[in-house]
Amino acid sequence: TRDDGSAYEAALEHNPDIVFIDLPPRFSGGMGKQPDLAETSRKVLPKVNVIFFSKEADNYMALEALRMHVSGIIVKPVTM
Repeated sequence: TRDDGSAYEAALEHNPDIVFIDLPPRFSGGMGKQPDLAETSRKVLPKVNVIFFSKEADNYMALEALRMHVSGIIVKPVTM
């Protein structure tokens, strides 16, 4: 979903194994509210794996992801 509130409600309803969170570019306001969604999801669903998607990856993002116990970061664009 596009809205943090509805994403949280959907996670509660469906109890997913994985939550994918798309992070905005840092120049447009940092990590936005998405880290809050990650932390809240982990508190309510402790076994959920949180994966960040981002167009950029740097030390700040890696440290924040570690702090939030995020399972991984995927840097876009993804090529196969």
